Amino acid sequence: MAEVEWMTTDAENFDRRSISAREGRCTWHGESRPGEKCSESPVTGVRASGGRWLACERAVDQIVEQYSVARPVL
Repeated sequence: MAEVEWMTTDAENFDRRSISAREGRCTWHGESRPGEKCSESPVTGVRASGGRWLACERAVDQIVEQYSVARPVL
C-alpha cells in the first residue's frame, strides 16, 4: 500500500512552479486521467504516489478507495 499524507491546500505545501500552486485547482484527476482538467474546487492537499496534488471531494473519495486510507477531516 502506498503512503498517503493529507495536508492543507496552502500554496507553501507545493512547489511554486507546480500546476497545483499556480492554478489552485484539483490536480489529482489530471494525474490519474491524463488530459483531464477538473473544474471542481480543491478541498485538501495530498502527498501520494511520489507527488503532491490538490484534491476535490470526488478525488478524496477515489484516493480513500484506491489507497485504503481514512478519509481526512475536511
